[in-house]
Amino acid sequence: LQAYLAQPNANLWLVGLDYLYDRYGGAPVSFQSGDFAYDHLGISKYAVQSYADDNAAGVPLVTPVSGQPIPGLTDLDWQFSTLWYADGFELRPEATPIYLFGGSGYALSGTPTAVWYHPDGEARVLTYGFDLAQTSNFNLLRSNVASVLTWWNAELTATHAPMSDIASVKIAPNSFDDRLEIRVQTLQATSLSVRIYSADGQLITQISNAEIIHPETEKVLYWNAAANLPDGIYYCTVQSDWQVQTVKLVKQHR
Repeated sequence: LQAYLAQPNANLWLVGLDYLYDRYGGAPVSFQSGDFAYDHLGISKYAVQSYADDNAAGVPLVTPVSGQPIPGLTDLDWQFSTLWYADGFELRPEATPIYLFGGSGYALSGTPTAVWYHPDGEARVLTYGFDLAQTSNFNLLRSNVASVLTWWNAELTATHAPMSDIASVKIAPNSFDDRLEIRVQTLQATSLSVRIYSADGQLITQISNAEIIHPETEKVLYWNAAANLPDGIYYCTVQSDWQVQTVKLVKQHR
């Protein structure tokens, strides 16, 4: 993920943020240059956690920040009277708060719990410190997702579309028994890594790793499957400097 976010055309919407709790076990934790949250999320401090830091009250709702850039965002409340665990942040100056803890009289009200971070020439990252799936109804969730994605697409169009450097990926035969031929053409010189994964995400083999290829040639790779490889669904990922393309494969003994 860090390697992906090092690319200026990268886009990430991180929702839920148990990332912070799982990694640090609760607030407060301060971050600095070199920490993932600081470098890529725009978060300088994991400041508070609802329920843990509000006398076991839980946050009743989150509310969009006045003047934040995403049109159409509304207050979000929950399937329960309060949401026990949501994360509150302190932000880097370059970051933009999107949602705050809300609720009349709530102890942590006004603490940022969602942040947009997009320094010039770097990745675009939106982070929600709460579980969007816990909103009070599906229409509220759907409206939030639609608002974010509509705005994000417009933001991309207004700057530049993500760069593409893979022209085509062709894999044959599919279905296959014991041998695959993988043909890749690119639009520019790029590094190329090709891997085969099982349906549950286990790496089966790495066929090529960071090999430089050029647009004037078609790269042809071959893979002979192990004799004991079970029939079933597999995936071939072709990763360049700017893209990852994934092709579903079916292995079937003939």
